[in-house]
Amino acid sequence: MPETLDIPAELREHAQAQAAPEQAQHWLQVAQSYQIDDDDMFAAAGDELRNIVTMARDIEAQRKAITAPMDEAKRRVMDFFRVPLERLGQAESLLKQSMAGYQRLQLQRAAEARAKAEAAAAEQRRAQEAAAAEQRAREAEAQAERDRLQAEAEAQMQKAIDTGDAQAMAQAEQTMAAAAAVQAAPVEHPAQIEAPVAAAVVPLPPRAAGVSVRTVWKARVLDKSAFIRAAAGRPEIEAILEVDEGRLNQFAKATAGKANLAGVTFYEEPVVSARRRTGS
Repeated sequence: MPETLDIPAELREHAQAQAAPEQAQHWLQVAQSYQIDDDDMFAAAGDELRNIVTMARDIEAQRKAITAPMDEAKRRVMDFFRVPLERLGQAESLLKQSMAGYQRLQLQRAAEARAKAEAAAAEQRRAQEAAAAEQRAREAEAQAERDRLQAEAEAQMQKAIDTGDAQAMAQAEQTMAAAAAVQAAPVEHPAQIEAPVAAAVVPLPPRAAGVSVRTVWKARVLDKSAFIRAAAGRPEIEAILEVDEGRLNQFAKATAGKANLAGVTFYEEPVVSARRRTGS
């Protein structure tokens, strides 16, 4: 059962236009009843097709005659508002671009400050490690000197005991005292250096009442061929690629389907066209 269409107020005075739904339903039923299985039915269908094309163009002409004044009125209103809306759009874009540029500059400055702080921290760590290495070297040198004096004192003491030489005994005691002095020398340790925290130098993002600023990740294709190669075999990337079927069909028409493209098949498809009846 065909649906009932409400007649708009704009068509209340156009009786011919009001009959369009019923006429269209009639021709739809005619088309649905056709089963073309011989040449006579093919010819009859062609005759009905011309009737349908004629009816469609007549109804389209009625629609345009009624809606043309509406379209013109809409065009004038759209033209009136187009200029202020375009200017406001430009103003919005300019401020957004300026604010985004300032945000990028702040982020760049923060990154530079972070890198500078990290470099300073690394330099301080290197200085601390160098000081620690120098201290270890001094301690090793002192230990070597202590060991040498201790060995020398022990040798002198043993010789003095063996010979009963009082002078040698005094010399051995002096050497032991020298070794003890080295043993008691204070060890100097370098002061611990606190590395700065890089995150502390990052400024807070600028704020404006009623305005939010955020960063989003985007992508730009720099090499189309490389991108297509990278997409091969990766369904999640292949889904991004879109085939322009209109241009592909133009290519098929230009090459008469003789081109050889992997993943593409060329085929012929019949297209039926009909002329409207004249004098109706």
